[in-house]
Amino acid sequence: VTPTVGTPTFSAGATTLCVGAISTYTASATNSTGIVYSIVGGVGASINPSTGAVSNVTGNFTVRATATGTCGSPTTADRVVTVTPTVGTPTFSAGATTLCTGGTSTYAASASNSTGITYSIVGGVGASINPSTGVVSNVTGNFTVRATATGTCGNPTTADRAVSVTNSLTISQQPQTQTACFNAEVTFTVVAGGSNMQYQWQLDGVDIPNATSASYTVIANPNNGGDYTVNITSSCGNATSNVATLTVNPVIIVFNSATICNGDTYTFQGVEYTDQGTYYDTLQSSAGCDSIETLELTVTTLNPVVTVSNNVNLNTGTFDDYQWLLNGTPIGGAVNQNYTATQNGSYSVVVSDGNCSDTSNVIVINTIGVDELLASISIYPNPTNNVLYIKTSNIAGNKLSYILYDITGRKLEQKNINNTNQELNLTGYLPGVYMLTITNAAGQNLTHRIVKAE
Repeated sequence: VTPTVGTPTFSAGATTLCVGAISTYTASATNSTGIVYSIVGGVGASINPSTGAVSNVTGNFTVRATATGTCGSPTTADRVVTVTPTVGTPTFSAGATTLCTGGTSTYAASASNSTGITYSIVGGVGASINPSTGVVSNVTGNFTVRATATGTCGNPTTADRAVSVTNSLTISQQPQTQTACFNAEVTFTVVAGGSNMQYQWQLDGVDIPNATSASYTVIANPNNGGDYTVNITSSCGNATSNVATLTVNPVIIVFNSATICNGDTYTFQGVEYTDQGTYYDTLQSSAGCDSIETLELTVTTLNPVVTVSNNVNLNTGTFDDYQWLLNGTPIGGAVNQNYTATQNGSYSVVVSDGNCSDTSNVIVINTIGVDELLASISIYPNPTNNVLYIKTSNIAGNKLSYILYDITGRKLEQKNINNTNQELNLTGYLPGVYMLTITNAAGQNLTHRIVKAE
């Protein structure tokens, strides 16, 4: 009697495989005349039915051993095989790509089918890293972080993250304290290193509008003296400069005043002046700055004016002293503001105020004795047809002469009066109005209107 075939028992063949791995499965069964191998219960592998050699592993599968014999039905046994994929490429989920000098950052990456990731610095220098936590410190220059993933199947995989390191903000040259003259140009400058730097200058802690460059220039005056600083911001830190103080030396102004008489001169800083006004000269002070000396020059002008009333009464303005002149010669005792002329001639007055003196305009007096002249002359007939008579008395003492003018002022005739009944013949003149002027030896004049009839 032949027994039936027993159930196969696997004696070889892995229960776990990596993708792409191979394994040979072997089973035996009592009373079996042969065993055949096949893949059941999944996909992801091919198997040699006779030898049990598995290849082309890509996913989980089940190997089945089927035993056949002389008696009884075939029997089977299954071995379940789990296929593990290879480790995937790491992917960074955290960690900066730019850092400031001295900065820190934590890098994190993950990879499929990985049993662990370690971190290292490659491709440069300038940082240290914790292999387990990915924490970077001591950053001084550009570097690369490498994440290495390991797992059950396959070789380790890596991924790199390049990190650019920017220098932290530093000030290498501070703005300098300065002393300047009024109206001088003053420039404050700061030299700093960093990335994306921006500047804001301040005066006594207050922002200066539009002062946003590395240099700031001012025109020195008392209103902008004080403490200057500049605030600098950058991608890697902020900084405030040292205080630079601007001291503005003021303009020294020296005021002078002087008074001179009209016609005199005044010398100021080597220049002679005669006109009233304000004059300036620029000098240099001991501090090397401009100083201004000012002269306020006053010119005293008396400008006396003589007026006459009632033909003989002379008067001028109010001054300290007076001296009346007749024909340019001082009149004895005539030292008051008023003077009454006693004879014909040219009158003027010299006046003084303080140290200044001036001579007035000239007034000609020629009316003294005119009444006597009028009384001594008669002209007839007027109107006249032809002959006009000029009758005088005391002709020898008067030394008279006459001039005849037409109505336009054109001189027609001029003669001395040589007798007491001088004849003037108008026969050759057209009818109309004429002017007859009679003058004596003193220069006194009498003018008569003469009418020649038709």
